[in-house]
Amino acid sequence: MLYRLLRAIKPLRAAVRFGHKRVARYHRQVWRLEGRERASGAPLAILFAGQLQNKNYLAHLAFADSPVDQALGWRWLWALLPPVGKRESGGVDIRIIELHESQRRLLRRRFQFFVPIWIGGEVDLSCRIARLQHSRNAKADLRRMQKNETTYEVTRDPEAFEEFYLNMYLPYIKNRYGDRAFSMSHDEMVGKYECSELLFVKVRGERVAGQILLYEDDRVRAWSIGVKDGDSLYVKAGAIKALDYLLLPYLTDRGYKVLHMGASRPFLLDGALQYKRNLGVRVVDHTARYFSLSFSPGSAGAKAFVTNNPFIFQSDGAYRGALFIEPELPLSQERLQELYAEYHMDGLAGLSLFDARAGGEKELAQISAGSFDGSDSARCGREEGRPAPGRPPLDIRFLAMNLAVKLIPTGWKYWDNSILLKTPIGDKGPIRVPEGYKWTWAGPEDIEYLDRHPEATSPRAYARRAARGDRCLCIKQGSEVVGYQWVTLAACRIFNGFGPSMEMSLFPLRPGQAYSYDMYTYQKYRGRGVGTVMKGLLWHALREEGIKEVLVLVSPDNHASLRLQLRLGAQPQRMVYSYRIRSWSKTFLGPEGDRRLTEWIQRFGVRCAEDSPQGVGGPCDSDASPGRGGQGYDKAARSRPHL
Repeated sequence: MLYRLLRAIKPLRAAVRFGHKRVARYHRQVWRLEGRERASGAPLAILFAGQLQNKNYLAHLAFADSPVDQALGWRWLWALLPPVGKRESGGVDIRIIELHESQRRLLRRRFQFFVPIWIGGEVDLSCRIARLQHSRNAKADLRRMQKNETTYEVTRDPEAFEEFYLNMYLPYIKNRYGDRAFSMSHDEMVGKYECSELLFVKVRGERVAGQILLYEDDRVRAWSIGVKDGDSLYVKAGAIKALDYLLLPYLTDRGYKVLHMGASRPFLLDGALQYKRNLGVRVVDHTARYFSLSFSPGSAGAKAFVTNNPFIFQSDGAYRGALFIEPELPLSQERLQELYAEYHMDGLAGLSLFDARAGGEKELAQISAGSFDGSDSARCGREEGRPAPGRPPLDIRFLAMNLAVKLIPTGWKYWDNSILLKTPIGDKGPIRVPEGYKWTWAGPEDIEYLDRHPEATSPRAYARRAARGDRCLCIKQGSEVVGYQWVTLAACRIFNGFGPSMEMSLFPLRPGQAYSYDMYTYQKYRGRGVGTVMKGLLWHALREEGIKEVLVLVSPDNHASLRLQLRLGAQPQRMVYSYRIRSWSKTFLGPEGDRRLTEWIQRFGVRCAEDSPQGVGGPCDSDASPGRGGQGYDKAARSRPHL
């Protein structure tokens, strides 16, 4: 009886959880912080609405001593927007509200700046190694490491992860950041076992530091770091530097060319961001949450804060640095070059100079590549920086269906949206296959190997595709399959699962068209440009058969695959939306030639300089391996190769 009663209230519980999440997105905990600005000593009052750790971080950044911290309780978002909210704030110099990316578009006219809370960056490993070879400090560090018998150990042992989490990660984060720390949960770490490795630094056989390496599609991320017992003496002795040095040979030996260095705060003088800037890190992405900033003009405290804390913000989809200066100071060419050299980092479209007294309302100049001009270079600069992709425009039917699917209290459910791209394949010239690799159309033995492989998406799915007439191009190293890609000349299909009933035909292909899907590189071969080579070989083979156009579906979240397709000249056609609830599935198409989708693709703004794939190590070096895709998974949902 009790069991039946619990099952009966399950839909209500699901609805309550969903409602709580929606409400929480528009509900903020609010504080009023008041004290003396850190550098100038001027009085400063800040209204902050958001997470406790972020409040503590900003208080540490802005005030010389502990500020007067007044908790104002919870407020609705619209009660805090400028110029509204004066009653709650009692008059403040700076208003900082946390916003989700989905709320930014609605409120873009209510705030002066949108600052990503966390900025992500990548470093080119070959450039990093070249820098070390010419660095005296690095040579001295390496000699000291050799003297101390510093080595590394890589493991996937769960007990080693437990040791790292309890004895290194938690103590280090707590000691280093205190009440400003965002700690990784134990369950979060356990959930990453299958796609991660743990690298330990060992001094005379003793583990003194460690870092989790998270393998994501075509790249590797330096995810979490820790030092034994959180002891700062190990840090001063060079444990963190040793991790940096030892990672380089390990990853380059495995064929990786880029390392994602994790997230940092967006303030240009932040110690972690400065350290990464010196390593040659390029800003490439950010989290989905922002600090939305507005300042009171004429406030001495606000003027001092923005002058002493330049930051990275977003403008027209590009990352830019914001510097606040006195307008009386002459903006000579030499001065602009000094500012550029001091604050610019790779990935920024440029630097924007603002009048410190006007609180960001008056832009004085823009610096790009060390020179200032008011218009043309600023536009070019924005194109140089990598934009934040965001999300493409969604059909109202998808949004309504999405809400319905989320509310249905059942087990396995999945929803997704993809972009249909069309690429003309002209004569691109010969395709260079890297030494040691070869390609072939998959035969019966290869199909059986794919079905039995541990990374296979579903048993017998590949045999079913081959029996239907679809073909699979394989890249091999010796006799071992490295990666594969499927193609059909019959119809454009979408896969809401891996059973026959889940493979739905969208529309038949015209003569001269082919549909390419399920391009996959096995994990240990990622980061070597295999995806680019496969794409080029497939096009060459199809061109010999008279094919003129290739269609492909790409998830907007799968940035690696989307970048690869755009570099090769793909053009967006329409959005494709799909759902699955247990054995039921539904798919529908967005409007063809959607102007909003085309504009979103243009803002995405990633193009490869070369028209043809260059093989492993070339400028288009990217593996379009599976991304997470979709808007969400529930219960038994798992990551799958992008279809």
